Amino acid sequence: MGRSFLAFGILVPFGCKCIELADMIISTLKIDKRDLSLKIDYVSHIEMSLIRISNGSSLQFYLELKHRDICITTFALHINVVSSSNEFLYEVIADGTKNIVDLTRMICTCNQFQKAGVPCQRGLAVAGEKKDQRYNYCSRYNTKETYLAT
Repeated sequence: MGRSFLAFGILVPFGCKCIELADMIISTLKIDKRDLSLKIDYVSHIEMSLIRISNGSSLQFYLELKHRDICITTFALHINVVSSSNEFLYEVIADGTKNIVDLTRMICTCNQFQKAGVPCQRGLAVAGEKKDQRYNYCSRYNTKETYLAT
């Protein structure tokens, strides 16, 4: 099954506040902002990990980077939205792909969670939001104890 990605353009004005950017993203994605967590990241170079936009200073730094580069797709935003319908079932929108994560059954609609026996990136995002230990969501076959017992 192919993955679908949602691409959209938001014109972020210079001097925009972090909360304004979040509201623009929520409005563009047409999602309910109650009971959700929104994380906004970007990649400055391919070999680097994601850089989080978490406050006004980090947003202004990002906008300055965008302003200095002529390529429109450089420093693309990575949006990660986690919302819960109950204590164990979560809808995660990451990079435009929507998946459902069930922590009690350790499954995700991407199927990576159940195939690998360790949380996929969406499972990790949900565990992080709940402030749970990610290790708690690994299959017993992928634990240190099982490895040492072999």
